[in-house]
Amino acid sequence: MGCKGSTGTAGLQGSPGPTGATGATGPVGPAGPSGSPDTGEQILGKLVALGPQPLTGLNAEKVGGMRASELTVSAGPGLTLTNQVLGYDPAVLQQRVSGTCVPGSTVSAIAADGTVVCAKPFVRTRVVSPVGNPTENGAALVAAVDGITDATSTSPWLVRVEPGTFDLAGHTLAVPSDVTIEGAGQFATTLTSSVALSTALSLAGNNELRDLSFSFDNAAGPGNSFVIHANGYATLRHLEVVSGAYTVGVTSQGSTVVLIDSFISSTSSTGIALMTTTGVMKVYNSRVAGHVSSGSPFTINFGGSQVDVTPDGYLPTCAASFHANFAAANATCG
Repeated sequence: MGCKGSTGTAGLQGSPGPTGATGATGPVGPAGPSGSPDTGEQILGKLVALGPQPLTGLNAEKVGGMRASELTVSAGPGLTLTNQVLGYDPAVLQQRVSGTCVPGSTVSAIAADGTVVCAKPFVRTRVVSPVGNPTENGAALVAAVDGITDATSTSPWLVRVEPGTFDLAGHTLAVPSDVTIEGAGQFATTLTSSVALSTALSLAGNNELRDLSFSFDNAAGPGNSFVIHANGYATLRHLEVVSGAYTVGVTSQGSTVVLIDSFISSTSSTGIALMTTTGVMKVYNSRVAGHVSSGSPFTINFGGSQVDVTPDGYLPTCAASFHANFAAANATCG
C-alpha cells in the first residue's frame, strides 16, 4: 500500500437544520420590592421638605418606598443639585409667609425665608375707625389725638375719622397745634358726649376741622360749656354744630376763627351759637342761628351767609348776607 495523501480542501458548509421545539417554561422568580405609591410630584415635595440631603443617604421610608439607587434626579426650575445634594433656589422659590404686621400697617415686602417687611400707608396721618359702640369709638379717637406729640408747623399731622358716632363720654378732645381733624362728611361722622363736660373739643392753634358734625347739650345746667373752643388760629370747614341748653357752639379766645360752608345752631334760649371774648370770627357762606355774643365791636363778621341771630352785647357785622326768608340783612345783621 502506498503512502496516505494530504487532506483535501474543506467542502462548502451545508444549510442549517430546522429549529428544535421550545423547551418548558422555567419557574416564576421571587417578587421584587414594592414600588412607591407616591406620584412624582409627591416625591419631589417630600424631598424639598427634607431640605438638602445627600442622595446616598436617602432610604426607602424618606422617599416613599424608592431607594436612592433607583432614583435619577436632576435639578428642575427653582431647584439646585450640588455634589448629590438637592436644594432649592431662594431667588426662585419662597417659603411660606410667616410674618405679620401690626394693625394700621401693611406688608411692603416678603423675604425668601417668609419674613415680611412692614410699612405704614401714611407717615403723618392717623386713621381712626369705629371699634365698637359709640363710647368705645370716642375713646379710640381721644387716644389717637393724645398720641400725637411731635406736630409742628413744618411737620403737621392729619387725623382722618371714619364714618360713625364717636361719644367722648365726658373727655375733652384736646387737639394739639398743627393738627387737622377730618371726618367723612357732616352726615357721616358725628362727635357727641353722653356726659356733660366743660369743653368738648379744644384747639391749641393752627388747626383745621372739616367734614364733621357735633351735637352737645350741657345737661348739668347753668354755667356754659363749649363745643369747640379755639385758643389759637383755626379754620372750621364743612361743619354742623348743634348746641343745646347752656352750651356755646363755637368760641374763640384771643384768636381768629374762620368758618366756611358750615351750619352753627343753638337750639335753646340759654345756648349761644357763636361767642368771642378777645378774638375775631369770620363767617363765610354759612348758616348761623341763635344767640351770638361778642366781647367787643366788629369781632363777629358775616359774609355771604344766612344769619338768624340774636346779639348779646356788641352787634356783629354783615356783608352780602340774608335772613331765613332771604330778606337782606343790614350792616349789623338786623
